Amino acid sequence: SVALGRKLFDAATRIALAPNGRERMIHDLVAASILRRALQSPHTLSADDQSESYLLLGLIALRTTELRPAIPQMEYLLQSAIRSAPHSEFAAKAYRLLEEFGVDAQEGPEDPSLLELPALRELMGADGAARTSVR
Repeated sequence: SVALGRKLFDAATRIALAPNGRERMIHDLVAASILRRALQSPHTLSADDQSESYLLLGLIALRTTELRPAIPQMEYLLQSAIRSAPHSEFAAKAYRLLEEFGVDAQEGPEDPSLLELPALRELMGADGAARTSVR
């Protein structure tokens, strides 16, 4: 369930300060497995639960892989968090993480479909855009 995935993610966050701590990584990998399983049955999850699951998976990808991996898994997961529930608090958090750690299509790789922050911000609407500016 999403609640169990969140509980393991929170436990991992408390375990180690260093990004690559092995102790935290084990909790993160189990949490990721649980969250991915929950997302395989999206009809049983609310839009907010889907969004939170993608957000947590994006954070796990951010702290368990290189900052610039060959496959931008974190960006896709965080975009999914926004698209699942664009007006949720999880979408606002995901957007802030993309602003800070994502590769923007305008400044980054040759693949222009990778990340388009303006389009995501528009999807979030005025409410979501207002929350993204609050740090």
